[in-house]
Amino acid sequence: MALALGIFWLVIGAIPAALLIMVLVRGLTLPRGLNAGAPSVCGRCRHEIAPVSAQTPMLERCPECGTPYTVGGVLTLALAKKTRPGLVTLILTWTMIAGTVTLIGAGIAQSVSYAANYSSGMQQSFSQSIGAVRSDGGAPTTQPGYSVRFDADLRHQWSSATGGTIALTIRPDAGPSTRAEIDAAAGSWVLPATGAAGDAFDTAAAERALTAAGIDTTTAWARYEADILAGAVEYLRRDPGTAVHDVLGNAGPGATSITTSPTGVLGATVTTTTTVGPSGSSTSVTRSITWAPGHLTATAQSGDSSSALSFAFESNTVDQFHSGSPSLHAYDGSIRVGFLDEGTGPVLGTITISVRPPEGWPVEMVYEPGRAHAAITRAGESSEASPSSHPEAIALLADTAGLTTPSGSPDPGLEDLLDLIVELEVNPTAYDTVSAYGASGGGSAIAATPPGDGNPDGGFVTVAPASNQFNYAPSGAMVPIPMIVVLGIGILLWMVGIVLIVLRRFSLYPEAVVVTGNPASSAS
Repeated sequence: MALALGIFWLVIGAIPAALLIMVLVRGLTLPRGLNAGAPSVCGRCRHEIAPVSAQTPMLERCPECGTPYTVGGVLTLALAKKTRPGLVTLILTWTMIAGTVTLIGAGIAQSVSYAANYSSGMQQSFSQSIGAVRSDGGAPTTQPGYSVRFDADLRHQWSSATGGTIALTIRPDAGPSTRAEIDAAAGSWVLPATGAAGDAFDTAAAERALTAAGIDTTTAWARYEADILAGAVEYLRRDPGTAVHDVLGNAGPGATSITTSPTGVLGATVTTTTTVGPSGSSTSVTRSITWAPGHLTATAQSGDSSSALSFAFESNTVDQFHSGSPSLHAYDGSIRVGFLDEGTGPVLGTITISVRPPEGWPVEMVYEPGRAHAAITRAGESSEASPSSHPEAIALLADTAGLTTPSGSPDPGLEDLLDLIVELEVNPTAYDTVSAYGASGGGSAIAATPPGDGNPDGGFVTVAPASNQFNYAPSGAMVPIPMIVVLGIGILLWMVGIVLIVLRRFSLYPEAVVVTGNPASSAS
């Protein structure tokens, strides 16, 4: 059926193309027998008519075929010029032919180019945050926890990765973050903070990364988690197209469900349910979030302008408007805005911002815009400053946390915090209204459930489904260079064709013919 349909459209397209070519050929050729040496011929047999003069009067019939000229007619250059397509018609016809062929050729060239790019691999950016399980048989433990953020910028050819980087940012609840960078193609790794490196990111390498982040890896649950992290990296390298949707999706038997229900805005309920099974896991979230920054993901919100308003956030490493372009930093944090009320309504009081960068210690800034004062704490050391404006305060935070762009400006996510501060300064009650919604995302929870023994079960659950972002793009150049080249060649050939058509028309019908019609008659 598809073949028959293709043949049908080919025939449909060939008919107008053939008609256009016939018009062009007819306009650039003379009728049979006519040429510059024989400007007038018998209409039937095309025998040349002798020039008319006193010595050679015009005959009444053709000496070759004997047909009277009043019956067979006389064909001249002037008559041919009038009956054949004109110059304007030929130029338009040639434009239609050249344009159609050029567009078809450009489309074919671009299709071949895209096919080559896609066959050489896909470019894929991906980020997801997971948190270590710190419960024993479902009951919370006092063991300190941590989270791990995956940031992958991968190139892969249908299956295994052919290039790119997988970054693991290990973020303890208290202490400096550590980043491990893995070559997605070769599997080699490096810890930039310590300089440690290796050829394969296996369980031992994952344990070294956890140790560098201050995680005690002598415990059974930490070693179990190191094995999970190593397996997740291998999964991403072996099958990126599947793994980015379910980076830790191979839950073993005996997995469990973890449900938490903290309090949200104005008492609204925030429920996160992670269900783990032998074939994978799923996470559903219902929360009250009204703040929608452009470069951050709001993961929690609580309070109102009657006392204090708090937001937790995660940096969004994938720019949704530019496919395959991760941002500079992978960090999380929170902002708490305290309000004062002196009888005229709430106004900004104390703003506390905490950020946990991908490398190094968390940074906390307590900013009091009314006093133009900021206290910044990092690694137990504090400093004070007197920012004269909100942008200056955010710039101080960015410099201290190392969250600046190559141009020296704060990371776009911190600019979102600046926008939030300005918005609350203008309207402190902007986020007092509950706006509950439901969201869901692919889970990545793996958890063993041994009997309650006072130790954490080990494993991970998704921190926030909003940190799952996917973008796809060919690994090759997206600039349509082959199409541009074909279009350029097509335009050049069209211009050359126009020149040749004009020259051909003037060679077929000299100026004398245009004026007098038949040179022979003018000579008489």
